Amino acid sequence: MLTKPGRSSLVHLNALRAFEAAARQLSFAAAAQELNVTPSAISQQIRTLEEYLDTPLFVRSKVGITLTPQARDAYPAIREGLEQLTLGFERLRSSRHDRLVTLTAPPSLAARWLLPRIDRFRAQHPGLDIRIDASERRADFAAEGIDIGVRYGLGGYAGLEAEKLFEEQVIPVCSPALLPDDGVADDRWLARTTLIHDTTSEFDPTFPTWSQWLRARGKNEIEATRGLRMNYT
Repeated sequence: MLTKPGRSSLVHLNALRAFEAAARQLSFAAAAQELNVTPSAISQQIRTLEEYLDTPLFVRSKVGITLTPQARDAYPAIREGLEQLTLGFERLRSSRHDRLVTLTAPPSLAARWLLPRIDRFRAQHPGLDIRIDASERRADFAAEGIDIGVRYGLGGYAGLEAEKLFEEQVIPVCSPALLPDDGVADDRWLARTTLIHDTTSEFDPTFPTWSQWLRARGKNEIEATRGLRMNYT
C-alpha cells in the first residue's frame, strides 16, 4: 500500500532521533538533555515508534533501560542512516554558504564608495549573495565567517593576506563661512579654530592626526589636542 508522505514521516524521524540518542546513552534523561526536550517527550516518542513498529525497543526496569535484541540489531543501521541524513543537510547548507560573500568595511567607506558600486558587482556575479558588515572594529574572520575586510592601516595582519587599495592624501578642510574676511587661514586663525579629531587615532597609531599635520608644517606652537572628538568623521 502506498501512502502520501506527511506529518507521520516527520514524527517517525523525530522518534528515530530519540531512539538513537537513548540507545547510545541507555538513558531517556541523557537523550532528552542532548536533544533539548523533556524525558517524558523522549519516552513518548519511543512509545510512538514501538507502536508503529509493533515491537518493543527497550526493556524498562527500576535500574534503567536496556535494548531489546531486535533494537540492538537495528541500532547500527539507524545510527548510520541518521549520520547520512546529517551529512546531506550539511552539504545543502554548505552549498548555500558557498554563494554567500561577507565583507566588512568602515561605515563611511561602505556608504560612500561600496554601496554605489554593489549593484554593478551583483550584475556581474548573479550567483553570489552579499552581506555587508559596516564596522571599524577588529573582526575575527574565522569566527564571524568574514571573507573580505577593508580597513585603514599598513597591512601585515596575522593570518590574513593584505592588498593595498588606495593611496592617501590628507588635507585640512573647513566651511568657507568660517574663513576670515580676506579668505586667508593663517596661524592665528588656525590657533583659535575648533579642530575636529577622529577617535580612530586612539586605537590605531597609523591614523593621521592634527598633531602630525601641524608638526610636519612646523606649526608646533599651535595646540593640537584641543577641539571636538568624533568617530566615523
